[in-house]
Amino acid sequence: MRAAVTLLALALIFQATAPTDASAQQRCDQVRRSDFRRIVTEHGHEIMYYRQPVRMICTGDIEIEADSAIMNSTTSSVELVGTVLYRDNERKLTADWAHYLAQGDELFARGNVVLTDMADGSTIHGDDFQYRRESETRLESHMIMRGHRPHAQLRRASPTSSEPAAPILVWARRLELLGETLFLAQNDVEIEREDLRGSGDSARFDQVADRMTLTGNARVETVDYQLEGHRIDAHLDGDDVREVFSEGSASLLAEDLTIEGDNIRIGFHGGQPERVEAWNQRKRAPTPEADDRQPPDALAQAAQELEPAPAEGQVPAVEETDEDRETEIERVLAVSRDFRLLADSIDARSAQGRIQEVRAVGRAYGEGAGNASFAELPDDISRDWTQGDTINTYFTQPGAVGADPEDSERADEVVIERIEVIGGSADALSFYRTEPAEGGDRPDLNFTRAKRITLFMKDGEVDRVEVEGPLEGLYLSPQRAEGDGEPRTEGPDRRTAAGRPR
Repeated sequence: MRAAVTLLALALIFQATAPTDASAQQRCDQVRRSDFRRIVTEHGHEIMYYRQPVRMICTGDIEIEADSAIMNSTTSSVELVGTVLYRDNERKLTADWAHYLAQGDELFARGNVVLTDMADGSTIHGDDFQYRRESETRLESHMIMRGHRPHAQLRRASPTSSEPAAPILVWARRLELLGETLFLAQNDVEIEREDLRGSGDSARFDQVADRMTLTGNARVETVDYQLEGHRIDAHLDGDDVREVFSEGSASLLAEDLTIEGDNIRIGFHGGQPERVEAWNQRKRAPTPEADDRQPPDALAQAAQELEPAPAEGQVPAVEETDEDRETEIERVLAVSRDFRLLADSIDARSAQGRIQEVRAVGRAYGEGAGNASFAELPDDISRDWTQGDTINTYFTQPGAVGADPEDSERADEVVIERIEVIGGSADALSFYRTEPAEGGDRPDLNFTRAKRITLFMKDGEVDRVEVEGPLEGLYLSPQRAEGDGEPRTEGPDRRTAAGRPR
């Protein structure tokens, strides 16, 4: 909404007794004659009381109406009471009462105030309105609307379509307009735009940058996702959202994926979320409760047996201290139905509203949901996990075109197709369980170490494995001996290929 020019200022020359240069240039004619009374106070102030409805048509197609009016020509002020109307070619103001002060170039209006932009139809409603006009000492005009629950309907032209963009509805306890393009809302803000809803402690709309910003307990919700954070920036492109960025304890809840981190960015294409990036900036020492799982103890001990001893003259690695860890960045968390990821950053891609892949980069650690039949296992081996510098998870839809006809009923389901674990300064690690051999009652356990590990999934379980680089691993097959209540374990075995021992 554009800022208003001087409102009701021309009413000061309704009945000027001595024409001035300004009044000679501007003219107001009474369309409806009104009885008035002229009084000169003991201080020399000239006051005119209009006791009947007043209607004026002024130069510039300006129209002014009120049930009654009081004008003080000495102080250059006018007070309009009852059914107040100001209208020109750009805007309209209606209220129960209005008061204009020429000295500060300020207008005050109260009671059922409605300000309308005649060009785009934007409106602001409230109980108490204040306007300060742009001047030599005031670089920008300033409007404030207050009240119990003032609200606005902001409309604007779409840069990509001849049709106007969808309006933005705003509720708050205080609304402000600065200059031509900046709109602010403060205290208990609520926003609604087609299928988007938002809330926060304050909101800012920049019509030049086409950007909406929510600050303080910010929240945005659509049919596709729910985003929260201390601050949320939404970059608009007409009716479409180009990008949404959340900063400060951000969290994203979507149908297929939940992400928590300091910063979350959502990129859009054709109005649909296409890419989600998450990363952290906070630095703090880890706590004992930190979500950072290590390889299960039983397997870690066995894995140490495979660790080569330092070469002669080689300095062993120094154990990291709490002081060193204080400079580490806490990792981002991503959770879906089938997995849980921790990493320095998360990059998720989707198409047509369905997740396609998730990349976890930097100190990546992932856990699988696992088979429900393995739920009774000890905590150390109660779930599958992977660890490496990078973990790439790829998804598929079993019921997609070209898939097995038997999977047609799962057309909307998204499942993991494969997981790639890539090592960096350290090797990639994986641990997974498989169904026991025929006659067994406990799952087989597989631990693998290599430069790169690819796990191919089927029905939520590891179906086969491919590795690159030097390979070491363990295969454990717990079996119950006849007449013995304790299981018997075959392994650990050194191997050169993932899966069963050679």
